[in-house]
Amino acid sequence: MYVKHPKSNSRPLARTQIQRIFAAPCLRPKRRALTKLQGELIEACNSYFVLRFFQTRPPPSVVKNNLERVARRAVDLLTALEIDPDIANRPVPQSSLWGALHTAAVHLDPGSLQKSPVISLLKPPSGKDWDDFKNSVCFNATLTGTIVGIGLIAHWAALGPKAIPVRGVSPGHSTRARHRGDDAMNQLIARLAAIYTEAFDRKAGTSVSSGSGATSGPFVKFVQACCSAMRANISSEMKRADPHIDEALHPTEAAIRARHRALMKSSLRKT
Repeated sequence: MYVKHPKSNSRPLARTQIQRIFAAPCLRPKRRALTKLQGELIEACNSYFVLRFFQTRPPPSVVKNNLERVARRAVDLLTALEIDPDIANRPVPQSSLWGALHTAAVHLDPGSLQKSPVISLLKPPSGKDWDDFKNSVCFNATLTGTIVGIGLIAHWAALGPKAIPVRGVSPGHSTRARHRGDDAMNQLIARLAAIYTEAFDRKAGTSVSSGSGATSGPFVKFVQACCSAMRANISSEMKRADPHIDEALHPTEAAIRARHRALMKSSLRKT
């Protein structure tokens, strides 16, 4: 709807990564089941990113409020430029401010383009140098396109909230209850436990040292190796959208044990 699907933002596990994951427990996997389980491992990782995406994205009410704020500010900017905000389908008239803006562009030092990420958007069209770009034809065309873009943003941002339900759940939005914790990680650990059990023909479990109290075990190493590979495949775009995803994919040994035990207890209550 108004979101990008997360699987396009993460790379699939590479063959070498899969091999390291299955080698992490220092156990010999069943070769006959390995091919099938490799596919299940990739699917488990993909599912984590999808579930994580839906459980961490802002609720519809927040998106609605943000769009309304964008629409108001875009209209305010157009009004300040003495432009009718409803310009989406009409030619953009020149305002009295265009002369001042043009004068500022004419006196703009080309070297300053490298200093400001905003001014760098004013790079001249391909095949034209800066002096040509500063003439009235190129300047007016660029400014017109920019203002039309602002008008479209105002228009789309005003329409957006009407397509987003304030109450209930938007299409594809997670319906998880509050205080249930990280459902994506819970489901990942549950699926990894099933893969581990079939691959190594032993139950997924953890152990705690009687002396230090530290958690360890082959299954813990298996989960951590998988999470490490997933962290390596996170794109910069996904990190910007979900700043805490790297931390979420870095569970401690104790956290893995606690989640696994809670999942086992929940499974026993359902049977």
